[in-house]
Amino acid sequence: MKTDHLQLTTSNDVKHNEREARDILDMMEVDIIEPSKRDEKMVNAMDAFASYVLYEEMEVCKTILDNHMAKGVTVGALQGGNDENEIYRVVINDDENGACFELISKFRTSREGKKFSHLLTAEKFEEYMLGMCDRRSSGRSSRRCTRVNNLMYILTFGCTNGQVRHIDKMNPNLQICLYMSNNCPSTIVFHLEDPNIQNGEQLVSYWEETGRPVPDLVKSMLQLRVHTSRKLSEQRHTRFFSFWGTIDAILETFGKLYRPVSNSLQFNADPGITLIAGGNEVHAGPKTTGPRMFAFAVGIPEEEEEKEEDDDDDDNSTTSEKSNGNGDDEENDGEIQYCPALLHVDLTCILFITMEVEFADRVEEHDEAKRFLLELLISLIEDQPQETYERLLPEDRSDLRDWLGCVARSTVRGDTHEVGEYVTTAIQSDTIFYSPDMGGRIGSNNSNKINKRRARRKNKKKVAK
Repeated sequence: MKTDHLQLTTSNDVKHNEREARDILDMMEVDIIEPSKRDEKMVNAMDAFASYVLYEEMEVCKTILDNHMAKGVTVGALQGGNDENEIYRVVINDDENGACFELISKFRTSREGKKFSHLLTAEKFEEYMLGMCDRRSSGRSSRRCTRVNNLMYILTFGCTNGQVRHIDKMNPNLQICLYMSNNCPSTIVFHLEDPNIQNGEQLVSYWEETGRPVPDLVKSMLQLRVHTSRKLSEQRHTRFFSFWGTIDAILETFGKLYRPVSNSLQFNADPGITLIAGGNEVHAGPKTTGPRMFAFAVGIPEEEEEKEEDDDDDDNSTTSEKSNGNGDDEENDGEIQYCPALLHVDLTCILFITMEVEFADRVEEHDEAKRFLLELLISLIEDQPQETYERLLPEDRSDLRDWLGCVARSTVRGDTHEVGEYVTTAIQSDTIFYSPDMGGRIGSNNSNKINKRRARRKNKKKVAK
């Protein structure tokens, strides 16, 4: 990699030289690997294809992606885009009905496509990425990757907001970014202040260390392992968040998002340069001023593959049992991801319903606890107000989605009075910070309707018997 492409910027905008940057990356187990001479044909193929998609036939290719995104099968959108320019994720496979196949077919009609299109297969991308992983494992004496998962193109055609920093849950797997377009802005990798936050008790301690008096009710819910180590799937009022496993389990992976950023690293990459990072690193797609394209995949280490094969051979386990939300057997392919604000949103939802159900005898403390949690959320939104958070939540959480959008826009305008009013609205709301399966605050009209429907279903079952 060319040294003038590498620049490390701290939170205080202090620039480090390449040696210092590489030392920090090495400590974080992040490698930037250049292609070798034997990779030249594949590098040229990626360069030609990216130029075709992003520049030569941009309108045609964008139409293909938009049409497939409407079908919702092989094309989706990542956070960080905007109404003018999406950040597309395109599954790389050989499916004749997929977007990837259609793009390659179009490329094949061009002069460069006739020369290179046969190299742009899922098999060839996997071979290239595993070769880069082999070089990493040799240098670090670590486990080899034997296959890749979640192979996709990530691209945009113009200016985007950039992503907020986030974590994709994928330990012990690796995240692989293979850059394809010229002068491609890399993924931003963040080094956070130590120590990590790995459970509820440490989270409360961190809040207190930063000068925030934590209400006793919040301490009761987060400092006792009886609450933070139990499976959320086992309580009806927290079952919506079963995929967390437990509060402590999710904080072990994502808790570091609460910590301030110490350093951030970004560079511009030539085609073929590959960034490989350990799972669960905090990162973000950069703000872009023009087209950008790279291939992404999750690298699966050999022991993890053996474990998955063992799981597949277990005749006593069904797919539904393996994905029951306990957080133990889930394949860490990066599909569960959080940014700081949305992590805190879901924690807040869990704690709101927990105090309603399990701490009803301390109702006089509820508003104080809720205000504390919401003011923490506001500070996280203020840190990264550019994110269109409402694009990241589904329709069944529309009240929460709309509230987040209003708060983010008010924050961008600097209207603190309006933000304060939104906080009060959320404290009083029966629905905003309550999961859709519960129907709202206990005793609210929505909640009562859901309970009545459940009772009617039970009565019908009794009559049938």
